Amino acid sequence: MKALLLALSAFFAIASFSPDQIEGRWSRVYNDGNEVVYARVAKDAQGSWFDFAENGQLSVRQNAGWCGTPPISYTTYTGGSYELTKKGKLTMIHEFWGGMDTTYHQIASVTDDTLRMKFMARGSK
Repeated sequence: MKALLLALSAFFAIASFSPDQIEGRWSRVYNDGNEVVYARVAKDAQGSWFDFAENGQLSVRQNAGWCGTPPISYTTYTGGSYELTKKGKLTMIHEFWGGMDTTYHQIASVTDDTLRMKFMARGSK
């Protein structure tokens, strides 16, 4: 009976995440239901992206102003931060054209080249 319980607990174990799994530059690819799918991109990638670095440092490249009508001008905001819990709760704090932004996400999965996460909330908690 004990062996069965151990096997079931391993089978239903909750995924554990660590910051080194998401380190690197990620660009949004598409929405899949309530999850957003990101692909790992090269350091010279254009467009918008998140760059998760060591020690919780975050850089974000996104539109430089409030207008999203093409052609879009991009700016890279450095000096942001992120925190990732073992249960996959991700908090990102960074500048944007209107001031500071704090967003909360839940990571669903991460592989070498794909990051899937769900947006949870914006603002201070």
